[in-house]
Amino acid sequence: MGLKLSDLEERDSLTIIASSDMGELKMQAFVKKVLKDDVAVIEIIFQDGRTLNFDNVQLNIEHAPEDGVPFIWRAARIVNVKGQYVLQVGGEGVRHNRRSCFRVSVGVYARMAMIGRQGTDVMIRDVSLSGFSIADRDKSLNLELGDELTVVFSDLGYNLKLAGRVVRLEEMEHMIIYGMETRNLCKDLSTYISMKQQRNRRNRDQ
Repeated sequence: MGLKLSDLEERDSLTIIASSDMGELKMQAFVKKVLKDDVAVIEIIFQDGRTLNFDNVQLNIEHAPEDGVPFIWRAARIVNVKGQYVLQVGGEGVRHNRRSCFRVSVGVYARMAMIGRQGTDVMIRDVSLSGFSIADRDKSLNLELGDELTVVFSDLGYNLKLAGRVVRLEEMEHMIIYGMETRNLCKDLSTYISMKQQRNRRNRDQ
């Protein structure tokens, strides 16, 4: 059984998944007002205050109910009408089980920047189109869930800048792993991941 936008209530949360040839960006939003079965006014939680344009990206919309199995609307549209974001979907959302984006091991140092802190070097453990993780080997970063930061690193001839938000902490005996949700569209990220995968495979085969 599918889910209509009109089945949602005010303040119900949504995840916007915007994809282009530059990569993938996830943004959080919530329902402000349902207009029709397939149209709703939404509020997008995006901190830098820009007016967002979704004309040249592919949009999927997720809603996770209490049972934890999300619904997804594919090929959605979001337009700005008099300063408000209007979401239009094609029909009902369908259940789907999330499959993690492919993660590639990286193992290179990056320069981390965060408001209110000095820049510091961190180890990028792995990267996917939707996120990355940082290995804090001396447990000195003291990051918290929701913290936002950027990392810049070079590898295989690519210079990459990722903006991320901490969504997971895993404390181990010798390090803390911070799982990050990517907050920007990074040019060349998809190509880099593909090349890194091939390089890692060649290194294993040697």
